[in-house]
Amino acid sequence: MKQFFRKAILFSSIVLAQWSVTPVRAATVTSADVVTAYLDVLPPSTEFDYVLYAIYFDASDAFTLGQSFRVRAFDSSQALLFTNVFASVGNVTAIGSNFPGPVDNGGTFVIDQISDGFTITNIKFQGHTASGDLTSLFDARFEVTAAPQGTPLPAALPLFAGGIGLIGLLVRRRNQKAKAA
Repeated sequence: MKQFFRKAILFSSIVLAQWSVTPVRAATVTSADVVTAYLDVLPPSTEFDYVLYAIYFDASDAFTLGQSFRVRAFDSSQALLFTNVFASVGNVTAIGSNFPGPVDNGGTFVIDQISDGFTITNIKFQGHTASGDLTSLFDARFEVTAAPQGTPLPAALPLFAGGIGLIGLLVRRRNQKAKAA
């Protein structure tokens, strides 16, 4: 019995370890989400003239007519390299383009301003150097986070505005009394 529990614990820890490092390959995104893909899959210590990217969608929840989103690429210092907006004209299961460099493998690729929901199954990158060399097509590691919302109204702001209004009324009353006298 003791050996059974040891094997069960060992098996569950191996499964949990595998599960925690396996990247999610499909993510349903909505207008409240931001998708960040990392360029760290590209070879290190290489500067690329441009990078091709491809975004793949689930066929059952594809990028359909009327949907749109923005893509932006940043280098390792988070300087903006590229911005593009995609608007679908039909059922699309893959879309791609390229963005200019110089690009290294420390940058990020962001998908935001999503107009409607769809399911992303994969994002791939391929680097191209000035000498014409190109890398393999690499599956990117990506994550989905909630888009930042507007700045919330501080709780004391209405109270402050009311106080300013009250002071204004008192000043006005004092001025009217001084005028009448």
